[in-house]
Amino acid sequence: MHVLGKPTKFLVLCCALTLLVGCGLIRARKEQENARDNSVIVGRITADYPLVGPIFVGAWREGKNAETPTFVEYSMLDAAGSYILLVPPGSYRVIAFEDANRNFRIDASEAASAYSSPVMLGKNAMAAAIDIALKKDSRQDLLVAGTQIPSRSADETQSSRSGAVADLASPLFSEAYAADTAYWEGLRFFREGGGNIFFLEPYDPQRIPVLFVHGARGGPQDWKFAFRHIDTTRYQPCFFYYSTSTSLADAANLLRMKLMDLEQEHFISRMHIVAHSAGGLVVRDFLSRYAKYHPYIDTFISISTPWGGEPLAQLGVKHSPVVLPSWVDMQPTSDFFAQLYRNPIPETTGYYLLFGYRGGASLRANNDGAVLMESLLDARAQAGARKVRGFNETHLTILNSAEVFSEVGRILKERDAAYYPETSGVLSVQMADTSVLGDVDSMTSLILQDAQGRSRSLPLPQTASGTSVNVPAGEYRLRVRSLRVRMQPDELPVTVQPNATTTAALPLRAREGSICGVVLRSNEEYAAAGLKAAVPVEISHVKLRGPDIVRHIDVRYATPDEAPLAQDFVTPGLFCFVDLPNGDYTIELQSASGSRNLTTRLPVKGWSPLMVYF
Repeated sequence: MHVLGKPTKFLVLCCALTLLVGCGLIRARKEQENARDNSVIVGRITADYPLVGPIFVGAWREGKNAETPTFVEYSMLDAAGSYILLVPPGSYRVIAFEDANRNFRIDASEAASAYSSPVMLGKNAMAAAIDIALKKDSRQDLLVAGTQIPSRSADETQSSRSGAVADLASPLFSEAYAADTAYWEGLRFFREGGGNIFFLEPYDPQRIPVLFVHGARGGPQDWKFAFRHIDTTRYQPCFFYYSTSTSLADAANLLRMKLMDLEQEHFISRMHIVAHSAGGLVVRDFLSRYAKYHPYIDTFISISTPWGGEPLAQLGVKHSPVVLPSWVDMQPTSDFFAQLYRNPIPETTGYYLLFGYRGGASLRANNDGAVLMESLLDARAQAGARKVRGFNETHLTILNSAEVFSEVGRILKERDAAYYPETSGVLSVQMADTSVLGDVDSMTSLILQDAQGRSRSLPLPQTASGTSVNVPAGEYRLRVRSLRVRMQPDELPVTVQPNATTTAALPLRAREGSICGVVLRSNEEYAAAGLKAAVPVEISHVKLRGPDIVRHIDVRYATPDEAPLAQDFVTPGLFCFVDLPNGDYTIELQSASGSRNLTTRLPVKGWSPLMVYF
C-alpha cells in the first residue's frame, strides 16, 4: 500500500477541492444562463371549503406544432395561501386544483379552477395578484390528456406556502442538499420548495415564534441543536430556508415577502429572530429597511456574522469564471455594505451580537475558523448591540454549544419578562358589501394602526364571514392599501373592548382602474461581475395624459409601504396612478439625474402593471 506524504496529501486535497468547486461553478453558470430572462408570477389561492389534500398550482404553456401541452413550472401548497412561480418569457395559463390523492392529475372529485385570462410576460417581468378561487362545486376539465408535469429529484409534495410544516427527514432539508444544490443551483432549489419560512409543527398562536436564519451553504439541519434546546412550551421554532448564492438584498426581500404572506394567515403579536453567519447580514438588511412594517419583531440575535464582509469574496469576484451574486455583496467594499448601516436597527428591537473566538488552522489573521475577528467585531455592528459576548467556539461548533444557547434562552426570557401584554379583545373584520370580495386580491393589505401610530397587518377577509384576531384593547384605525379597492372614508375608527368581540364592517368599493409602473436600470456592480440584476431608478417627474385627463405626481414617499394607495404616488423605482377610467393613456417619465426621458403608451382596463427599463 502506498502511503501519501503530507505535501502529496495537500496537493490531492487541493485537486479534489478544485474539482468539486469547478463542478459547482459549471452548474452555477448553467443556472445563471437559464435564469437570465426569467419572470415571476405571484398570487394567492383561496378555497371556500375544507381541503382534503394539497393544492397544485402551475403555469401551463401550450406546446408548439401540436406538441403535448407542458407545465413550465408549478408549486404545491399544503393549504390555501400565496404562491410564486418562476417562468421564462411567454404566454401562460395559470391553473390550480386540489390534488387530494397526490397523483398530479385533476380527478372527477377534485375542485379545479384557472385564472380568468392568459398571463403574458416578457423578460424579467412580474405578474402580480394572479389569484385563483377554488370552489367546492368547481369541476373543470382544464388539462389536456398527456399534459406533462416536470419531474423533480427533491420532495415532490413539500408545500411552498409560507408557514408550511417541514419534514426535516426530506432530502430537501438535508445538509448535503443545502450545501450543494441550494448553493450552486438556486433556481432549482427554489422550484423544489425552498425559499420559504417553515415551521416544525402547525402554527400555535399561544407560543412565540422564534425564526432561525442560516448562513452560507447552511440549512435547517444547522439548527438541530437549537431546536432541541429551546423552550418549546413558550416558543415555537421556525426557519427561513433560502439559497445563499443569491444576493443578500434579494434574500432580505424574500424574507420580507414571506413574512407578509405569513401575516395574511396569522396575527403574529411577537417574534424573535436568531441568525448565523451571513444570515445575520440578511436579517440586518431586512430590519434596516422594513422593521417598521413588522413591529412585532422583538429580538434579533446574531451569531458569528461577518459584519465587515469577507476579503476572499473579492478574490472570487475578480478571478472566478463564474460569480455568484452573494460573492459580490460579501466584498467589504460592496454597495451592500455601503448601505447596510445607513439605517439603525429600531430601538424597539433588541439586538445582541454573539461570536466565537476559537480559530482553526489557518494562514489568515485572527479568526473563528472561517471569519476574521475584525469582521466579526466590526464597530458599525457593535454600535447598536445591547450586548456583545464571545465564546470559545469556532464558526461551526458555536451552533452546537450548550453555553451559547443557554445565553440565547436567557436573552429571550429577559426580553419576554419585560413584555406585559395589555388586556385583549377580539376584533372581527367583515365586508360591508360582500360583492367586492372578488376584488380583494393578494396585493390588498389590511392595516391596523393603534393610538401610538404603530401599524400592523391583519389577515385579509377572504369570505363573507370575515376574519377575527385577538388584539390589545384600545383605540384603532383601520385602513386598506390596495390598487383594486378603496375605503370610503379612507379610515375606519374602531374601539376594541376588553374581553369582548368588536365587529368592524369595511366600507369598500372597487376602483375603476390603476396604472402601476416599476422603473429599473442595470446594477453596474453586478454587471461588472457578469451578472444581470436591476435596481430602482429615482424618478423626478411623472405625467399621465388620457381621455380628458392630465395628471402630475408631486407626492413622494421613501417606500411603497408609506404610500396611502388612495391617491397617485411615486417612490424610488415605482409610480402609481389610481382611479382611472378605462382607456388609452400616455406616460412621460424623467429620471432624477435628468439623463433619460421616456414616453410610453398603455391601455388601462382595471389594474394595469407596467415595467420600464431605463
